[in-house]
Amino acid sequence: MNILEIIGQRLRQARETVGYTPEEVSQKLGISTEELLLFESGRKSQPLSVLRKLAKLYGVFVGYFYGVEKPEGTAFTLLLDKAKELSLPPETVSQVQRFIFLCWEIVKLRQKLGIPKPEIPQVDSKENLGELLEDMGIPVIRLPLGRGLASAMVCDEDFGAFILVNSDCPDPNRLIAHEYAYILQGEKVHLNAKDCPKATLQSKPPMSKVLWELVLTAVKHELISTSYAADVLEISPMEIEEFL
Repeated sequence: MNILEIIGQRLRQARETVGYTPEEVSQKLGISTEELLLFESGRKSQPLSVLRKLAKLYGVFVGYFYGVEKPEGTAFTLLLDKAKELSLPPETVSQVQRFIFLCWEIVKLRQKLGIPKPEIPQVDSKENLGELLEDMGIPVIRLPLGRGLASAMVCDEDFGAFILVNSDCPDPNRLIAHEYAYILQGEKVHLNAKDCPKATLQSKPPMSKVLWELVLTAVKHELISTSYAADVLEISPMEIEEFL
């Protein structure tokens, strides 16, 4: 299998995973359905600009299309399966997939930096719970989830616990506490399938303190490139340089 065929196969798999039709994707990207299907069949080369748009649409990293490893862990697979069972919109499923890819990135960076999996902490206070958990190594990742999903969590035996919160919701601390309770109960995955009102203030919250610190540390130690770090954090390479 040549590289175009690998990319095409991954493009099709990513699209089908989140539930988009070829027609929906072509409309969103402003290309013909025939051209998209040529990409997916491996019969036509894809510009990097198109791959970046598709990666964002499907909730994956560009490297995934080139055959880079997929997230592992039974709990991660179970979370995505449950998200699809809920018949959530493709836009929401793609963000769940993005969450899983970010969790797996955290796992890989911890391994590269020699940081052990954090134990599940016992936190009594619900005030600023997200900050407290992140200070103890439990990532709280905030993404715009759209309709039908307020929060979620995954707790993998080998890789640890991770919390996802809809960044559009006005009361993230309540949602974090909700998912943290399921972690303490020993659940592997949980999805809080509820709509939430839009927050009145739309300032973009940090994606995750744990993720940011791991990514920037890895760049400083030259374990990952600036461009790759920018892809993970969804900012420009120039902004990465400024943070360093």
